[in-house]
Order: sequence, then structure tokens, then C-alpha cells
Amino acid sequence: MDTLFGDENGNFKIEKDSKPFSWSITGGTFEITDFDVTIGQDPDHRLKIGNSHKMDNEHQFLFEFGRHGDPEVAKTFNQRCPPAHNTFNHTAGKLNFWVKGTLTLAFSSGKTYTFPNTYFAQGHAGATNNWWFGNDEMVNSTNPIIAWDPYSKTPHVPVYLGNNCYGVISPKEDENLLFKFKRGDGAIPNPVNHVNLVGIYQRKGAPV
Repeated sequence: MDTLFGDENGNFKIEKDSKPFSWSITGGTFEITDFDVTIGQDPDHRLKIGNSHKMDNEHQFLFEFGRHGDPEVAKTFNQRCPPAHNTFNHTAGKLNFWVKGTLTLAFSSGKTYTFPNTYFAQGHAGATNNWWFGNDEMVNSTNPIIAWDPYSKTPHVPVYLGNNCYGVISPKEDENLLFKFKRGDGAIPNPVNHVNLVGIYQRKGAPV
């Protein structure tokens, strides 16, 4: 399981866990193509279309601005990334900010995969901020699909993808690959400020 998460300072981090697939993440970039942030929370105008954020040595993307929820920011997010295309499978009420862009992830396999039209957004849940994750092509419980797990000890066992809290995206390099992400649900050890890459699958009917 690779973990994409954010802390109170706006850090998104990816780190390797114990999932049996061998694709550890070695680097990445996120280039902004659109965004919205609560008025007054980005006084230095650090958010700009075209800015490219590089994953640092701790596998983090850093976005620096204030933390204040606004229903208008949530409204623009909901218009662009509706429930069918995010890991919450519902609309946001208030958000501090959201960014849309091209997420690129490099793996230890030597391959790099690109996910255009990806969204990160920060809201609030309980005593902490939570993170929304979505993509224009994401599939969740609104439109489930069946796939194979190529890393399973029992080959060709169907895997149900797209249930609630999860979202599935194909990279532009290979539409037969399916990257499955899970949002944080507040349960230990899955805090609400985490988004986890929990598996890489092959679309049903694709060659193994």
C-alpha cells in the first residue's frame, strides 16, 4: 500500500507499505491546470496555473496557503469533480482549497505513469483536515467494474473495483491498468488525512 496524504501544512506524501505488489513509488510531479482557494488564504499568489510541484526526498508535494473552509470553494470543486469521480462519492460542503492537474508517478519498475485531470482538495473533519482525491475519469461505486489482480497467488480471480471510499483510475500510458485509491475513513491506521494507493490491477479481458 502506498500512502498519499496531507498534513496541516499542505503536504501530500507517498510512502511504501507492505502491499505485495512490487511497484514502490520513487518520485513524482504535479502540474497545476486549475485551482480554487478561499479568498485571502493565498496572499502571495503561490497557486498558479502551470506551476509544477516536484515530490521531495520525503515523497511530499507541498502547497502553502491558509486553512479556512469556504462553501464557494466547495461549490466549484463539486462542479468539476462530482461524486461519481471522487473517493468520497458525495459533494463537499466546505473546502480550504482544491487543485486540478497532471499527476505523474515514477515507480521502481522503471516505468512512469501519468494521470491527467487529477484533483487534490482539503476539507475538515473533526479535529483535523481531510483530503479529497478525484479524477475526471475516476470510477467509484456509482459505476463499478470488474478487474483481475495480477499479483494474487490465485490468478484470474475477479476483483470488484469501485466500491465506496475507493476510486479507480487508468493512466494515459495503459488503459488496461487500473490504479485503485482509497480515501481515509478515520479508522486506525487509516486517518482521514490519508489517500492510499491500495492496488494495481488489470482490466477484465486484458492480456496478463
